[in-house]
Amino acid sequence: MKTLVAGILAAFAVLLSVSVFVAEKSYDGTVEKEYYRKSLDYFRDRERGGALAASGAPQEAAGNPDVLLDISPKPVRPMKELTFSVEAPGYQGDGRPWIDLGMEGMRMPPNRVDLAKDPDGRYRGKGILVRCRSGRKTWTATVHLPGTGHAVFSFDVAD
Repeated sequence: MKTLVAGILAAFAVLLSVSVFVAEKSYDGTVEKEYYRKSLDYFRDRERGGALAASGAPQEAAGNPDVLLDISPKPVRPMKELTFSVEAPGYQGDGRPWIDLGMEGMRMPPNRVDLAKDPDGRYRGKGILVRCRSGRKTWTATVHLPGTGHAVFSFDVAD
């Protein structure tokens, strides 16, 4: 009986050693640098209905930090015509603003929304977000203000 227990413990020790060796040799490092924050964001956004705000202040601005973007209708969905509304207080640039739509880290064909000034002072245009084959839902909208700079917004689309 003692030899049976000793044999089982020895086999367990060998399997554990092999598992640790294989894990150590195959470790490629952390795949996602901010996995913890992104997973918290993912579950928080899922609980509130699946979309980051598609309006508000930019996460990055060059030239005019007061730019505001609103996308409607909400929730923002792919493959539906959307209205993009931009407020740029004090903008007196050389040309009409436009929006470049894309996904961070992905090479995509151009998706440009040309904006026209409305009587209320806002710039509006219509555009469509395509459904990403990879399943990603986070988009960036870069509002270009000719002669002034740009503002970058990030938002999620609903299912």
